[in-house]
Amino acid sequence: MLHREGALVDQQRTWSTAGYRPDTQFSVWQQIIADAFVPAEVARPDAGEGFAADCGACPVGDLHLLGLSSQRQTVERSPAHVAARRADQYFLNMPVAGRGRAEQGGRSVTGGPGDLVLVDGDLPFRLDFAGPFEQLCLVIPRPLLDPLLADPAAGTGVAIRGDTGPGALVGALLRSLAEHVDTLDARQVRGVTDHLLGLVAMAVVEASEPAVRGRAALLQRALDEAERSLGDPDLDATELARRLHISPSYLTKIFATTGTPFARWLWGRRLDRAWAELSPERGDDRTITEVAHACGFVDSAHFARAFRTRFGTTPSQWRTMGQ
Repeated sequence: MLHREGALVDQQRTWSTAGYRPDTQFSVWQQIIADAFVPAEVARPDAGEGFAADCGACPVGDLHLLGLSSQRQTVERSPAHVAARRADQYFLNMPVAGRGRAEQGGRSVTGGPGDLVLVDGDLPFRLDFAGPFEQLCLVIPRPLLDPLLADPAAGTGVAIRGDTGPGALVGALLRSLAEHVDTLDARQVRGVTDHLLGLVAMAVVEASEPAVRGRAALLQRALDEAERSLGDPDLDATELARRLHISPSYLTKIFATTGTPFARWLWGRRLDRAWAELSPERGDDRTITEVAHACGFVDSAHFARAFRTRFGTTPSQWRTMGQ
């Protein structure tokens, strides 16, 4: 599980304004938003006592799925909030009932039930709910999504349709998780989250495509193809360039925009995949060598040294941690 200051607990948790005096319920809700998400200014356009609202959070591997039911309000994360504490995470919001509007990076989008929008917690944003609403929110740590996107900033604050394409698949999976996550074991959760992150990246890229041009679009194609082929030991810059019908030198140029050469990116993603596959929570019965080969490594000794250099522990120590 990934941890950060102020992170959600690694277990189910619920918050509610029920049981508090009506004149204090809204201030209680303001604190709930800070605890469950990030510090932000929460305002209600109508005065009065009483504010019925509740929120529940459940860990899904390294992600968190939250469901909330509340009343008319605005939520604004200002530059001061961002400067005070980084979030290092994204919020994928999907209304279940009611409508909401999200503003970020000069873009504004309004969505109804089933539609989605990705919000970056490390940039100012504003959320408006004009009436009572219910919403699912998937909290995604930045290190899990950024490597899958050529231009993460192009995918925030844009409309992701929930009635067609990858957006519909993401929405269906979120609703199913909300109902059945308690029935999944650690191995199943890992498989679901890997699949879900790939679908989220696909949905975000499709929604942001008008803003992704030229090299950025080609870089996204390269990332998608490489991510699908991490387990192929023959994958290198030359092979990837061949699949994309470009020269290896041009592939080098487009990866230069990320600040990370392709070989280093590939090595890091394979190690990250091995880290996930060997997680003590996963309970994988394959040998370490088998996992290494499945992640694209051909030399077990070299893999073990690289794993220890990156994570500060050996593959076997990581696999048996906590036992």
